[in-house]
Amino acid sequence: MLDEAGDSIGVLYIGSSRSGMSAMFANKDLPFYHSAQPTEFPLIDDGFVDFCITRLKDYGLHHSSTVMLNFWHSVGQSPYWMIILVRHLIMQQCDLDTAIEQINLVIAEDGDFDRLLRKPNEYSALFIVFVF
Repeated sequence: MLDEAGDSIGVLYIGSSRSGMSAMFANKDLPFYHSAQPTEFPLIDDGFVDFCITRLKDYGLHHSSTVMLNFWHSVGQSPYWMIILVRHLIMQQCDLDTAIEQINLVIAEDGDFDRLLRKPNEYSALFIVFVF
């Protein structure tokens, strides 16, 4: 239906993974191959880590800014994974190293987009489409 409307509509695809979103449009085996020209939002800078540390302090939690910054960069500056880490620290009341270890296990299981690219027909991509 979208292809019948031509230029009269605009579509915005939003996802939580840059690699997953890129793959949707660049991999000929995936359904949205060449259906849009990806334009990325700018990366959120390292100030987001300071923001997260401040929010943790609101809960009486004090964690290493260096370790959190390293985690932030290890997940490709993904706000999604940083928020998951902050939630985990607040809810589980565990130390930072343990939380990072547990989040990395979740990333390995849920965020394995290389596996998605190797077997595109076995997995579906989660995304939101806005039509305006």
